[in-house]
Amino acid sequence: MIEKLNKTFCALPGVGSKTAQRFVYHLLERDREGGFELAKALVDAMEHVKHCSSCRTLSEKTLCNICANTVRDSSQLCIVET
Repeated sequence: MIEKLNKTFCALPGVGSKTAQRFVYHLLERDREGGFELAKALVDAMEHVKHCSSCRTLSEKTLCNICANTVRDSSQLCIVET
């Protein structure tokens, strides 16, 4: 189980094996309640967060707060280079 947790944390961007090991041991040795809270938060997010049907940003609703805002001018589009 510990190895599975390590591999799961390593799958996250920027998390290497040492960091994953620190996460696992911290949760198992010092913060079990935090581990349960993390697990519940992940399950809740996976079940309830989806993409906005208009802009595809992550949202808990069909439309995100920006797309659902009726005051905004939906005829204009702002493109930001990243």
